[in-house]
Amino acid sequence: MKIYYEDEQVILYHGDAREIQEWTVADVLVTDPPYGLDSGLSRSSGRPGKRYTPVFEAPQWDTDLSARDKIMTMWGDKPYAVFGSPKRLDAALPCREVPLVWDKANVGMGDTTFPWGPGYELVYVNGDGWTGTRESAIIRVQHSAILPKREGHPTPKPIPLMEQIIRKAPPGIIADPFSGTGSTLVAARNLGRVAIGVEVEERYCLLAARRLSQMVLFSDEAMAAAELTALWEEDFR
Repeated sequence: MKIYYEDEQVILYHGDAREIQEWTVADVLVTDPPYGLDSGLSRSSGRPGKRYTPVFEAPQWDTDLSARDKIMTMWGDKPYAVFGSPKRLDAALPCREVPLVWDKANVGMGDTTFPWGPGYELVYVNGDGWTGTRESAIIRVQHSAILPKREGHPTPKPIPLMEQIIRKAPPGIIADPFSGTGSTLVAARNLGRVAIGVEVEERYCLLAARRLSQMVLFSDEAMAAAELTALWEEDFR
């Protein structure tokens, strides 16, 4: 474990969140953990036995739910908002009312011979202290703005989406033990929140740190996507 990035509001550790305790002092967990779907290893073409050529390596831990479950055990009964795949309803987490539904406003790949596609993800929200105007549990934030280069990551989340969740979160420090390229950390800082992140893969720590070090409030997701595309091309081509 080492501190990879730090400023007045955000600290990012490079390491395995299952083996460190620093992030557990936070008050609210907002994270996109492994879904156990081997994201990025291959994309189905919709035809039996045919697969797309892999575009991204799957992040570490994404072969099963053991990492997510360990993190949830470490977190205990404090408030959380944790993403999950509709393809793994058997892996649902306890939820206070209903899961949030992130409507991506587009249709993913999956089985292209089936007339419906996976255009949404679920967010399991639990605990007390969530506040703000009562709204629909369906949050529509377009995913296409972050598709160019996919931020160098197979499952990036739009900053405006993370801001909508954090804006209603209980007070205190935000934790993201699966930080990826840092969308949760950037969103938290945009809203004036203190955040602690952990990421096991240095390639993603680099992108997150580069985003955070520019001290830009990414209110425009297209601008953020363009910036990350430039970073990806510079560092990973």
